[in-house]
Amino acid sequence: DYKVTGVQTCALPISQTKDGYLWLGTTVGLVRFDGIEFKLLDLTRAPQVRNGIVTSLANANDGGLWVGLKNNAFGYYDGQSFSFRGKDVYGKVNLNVRTILESKDGTVWLAAESQASRLTRSGSFEDVLGLSNNFAAYDNTCGYEDSKGRLWFGTASTGVYRSEERRVGKECRSRWSPYH
Repeated sequence: DYKVTGVQTCALPISQTKDGYLWLGTTVGLVRFDGIEFKLLDLTRAPQVRNGIVTSLANANDGGLWVGLKNNAFGYYDGQSFSFRGKDVYGKVNLNVRTILESKDGTVWLAAESQASRLTRSGSFEDVLGLSNNFAAYDNTCGYEDSKGRLWFGTASTGVYRSEERRVGKECRSRWSPYH
């Protein structure tokens, strides 16, 4: 039997941190499951967070949890508290993050509706696909780091892109068929 405390919503992304907790991103915030009980972390209590709709989750190398938010950029949960990390210089605080991940080197990658970007451990931010490259219609839907450390970005309208050694290139068009 599982005890649910104050959570009646749909779960979107799911992740498990190094400490064994299972995390569920929901339309009302972040939910932690310890094996017995579900507990809701209301993200809207954090300064600057306008809504608690979690669109993506990713484990951080240090054991924390990166959290992508719908039309509200992203944040970080260190096991004790949630901190909002969106900034206007990071693509606006209303960035619609669809995938967030931390690569092996500690870079945080964001695949958002209008751009794909990276935030290095030193704090420098770089748009790799999107507005600064004069492409406003990427509509990034997902991102993934493969076993060779390459980052892949899927888009709704312009195909698949791969980032390797600070270069981004198009891999295929959106209208491809595995049978050709």
